[in-house]
Amino acid sequence: MFGLSQIRLYAYAAIALAIAGLLAHDHWMSRRYRAASADRAQLTATLAAERKANIAEVAHVQEDATTIKFRANDPLHGGLCVKPNLQAAATKQVNGGPGAAPADIQPMPAGDPEASGPGNPDVRHLLDVLAGRADEVSARLREWQGR
Repeated sequence: MFGLSQIRLYAYAAIALAIAGLLAHDHWMSRRYRAASADRAQLTATLAAERKANIAEVAHVQEDATTIKFRANDPLHGGLCVKPNLQAAATKQVNGGPGAAPADIQPMPAGDPEASGPGNPDVRHLLDVLAGRADEVSARLREWQGR
């Protein structure tokens, strides 16, 4: 029924199919392994980035709390500037000699007593608000640099 040559032909075909099957299986397994490795690498990178962002956020929250506590415990005190101690000068002539017309210098006031110091708390409050906002912006920038 089957000749020896036909049996050999079927054996060779079976061996070829087995080799092709093993190669296909090997190719499929290596693709699957590479995909799993890529997924692991991506997951590792994502987790590292999230960890770094969390550390930066915690540092920002701690710095913000420290700044708020410092500003609450150490508000601006007293006057920021020394009050001017100017006295009104009398008018005097400049170039009073012959040739040019005399010019008068207007008297200068003694100074505005409310320009600075304890008489004007709004200035201190605004500077305190400005300092607080600058601290917040600075802390936020440091957080983003840490990411």
